[in-house]
Amino acid sequence: MDNGYMRQGPLDYIPISAELEADQGGNDATVVLEDRGFRGQIVLQGKASDAEFFDAVSDITGLRPSKETNVVTGGPGFPRLLWLGPEEWLLVTEDEESGRIMLGLTNSFKGRHVQVVDNSDAYAIVGVRGASARDILAKGCTLDLHERVFRSGSSTRTLLGQVQVILHQVTDDPDYEIHVHRSFAEFLWEWLVDAGQEYGLKTVRP
Repeated sequence: MDNGYMRQGPLDYIPISAELEADQGGNDATVVLEDRGFRGQIVLQGKASDAEFFDAVSDITGLRPSKETNVVTGGPGFPRLLWLGPEEWLLVTEDEESGRIMLGLTNSFKGRHVQVVDNSDAYAIVGVRGASARDILAKGCTLDLHERVFRSGSSTRTLLGQVQVILHQVTDDPDYEIHVHRSFAEFLWEWLVDAGQEYGLKTVRP
């Protein structure tokens, strides 16, 4: 039965009129800013020495967590496992798959020293793609984003426009995804819109 509940994302409150004013590039835009909508975002914390932890994650998700710094396992499709730290990963899934995967992980790790946290509704995912995407990010990020250093399949925690984010380069186009806490999502979106004006920005919503 329909209970009238409508799920709203962190960026749903941005006025469409503001976006229309920002869209200067049209089909000639060299950068596209996208609200990537709802996706499963599950944080996993487990001991790097715990082989059973790695085996269980692999059995449930089809992916084995990387022990290599800033490396993403899987992708560009779903699921993906983003390395966040020596014993922490972010699992990104299709929205409709997150509940099943979360249940499987929770049941598998009962009584174990493993933490599984569903952050799906706590974070927005903003996409930045196009020829000038790297230039826009460089305006507010101190990371070296040159393709020789940060390439497709790389992820890291960093500051962007003074906001703490998780930055993931999905493809070589380049196409980036930015995971940002919903409290700062609107601020970051507006910062990116402003930073992209000189490049003929285009915005896309679900």
